[in-house]
Amino acid sequence: RRASNFSVSGSAQIRLMQTAKIRIHTSPSLSAEASRGVHVQNSSDLMVTGSRRLAAENASHVSVRNSSELAVRNSSDVILQDSRNATVAYGQNVMLTNTTARVVNSSNVSAGRSSNLILEGDENVTLANISVAILQDVSNATIMNSTGVALDNVTDVTIVNSSGGLDRSKNLAGLTLQESSQFAIK
Repeated sequence: RRASNFSVSGSAQIRLMQTAKIRIHTSPSLSAEASRGVHVQNSSDLMVTGSRRLAAENASHVSVRNSSELAVRNSSDVILQDSRNATVAYGQNVMLTNTTARVVNSSNVSAGRSSNLILEGDENVTLANISVAILQDVSNATIMNSTGVALDNVTDVTIVNSSGGLDRSKNLAGLTLQESSQFAIK
């Protein structure tokens, strides 16, 4: 609690509260609350609340709430809620709720009630109730009840009850539009 500048490796059931600049390596079951600058590698079962500048790499079962400036890489089963400025790269099974994020080269991505999403190089994407979403180099996507949607090089996308963004959508293959409007496609 209220510690800073230390490193932990090979430990289990770690709890951080109001800490800063912490490095955790190869440790299962970590919880961090109101902390900043936490860097986690090769670990599992992470629960982070009310924190800033979290970096997680090669992690599994990552759950983050009410946090900002997040970077998650090469991780699976990632849940981000009520957070902002998040980047997820090379993830599997990523779920976003009420979050602003950029998701890159990930699979099985779902998002709801979120805004300002950028998805690049992802596959198997489901978006619902999104405000402003940009999809680039994405395959197999379903978008529902969303606004400000822009697509570039997207394959097999179904859009239901949504509206387009200011940018034109282009390079599309396998597009299905249903009950949607304001899409400019070239």
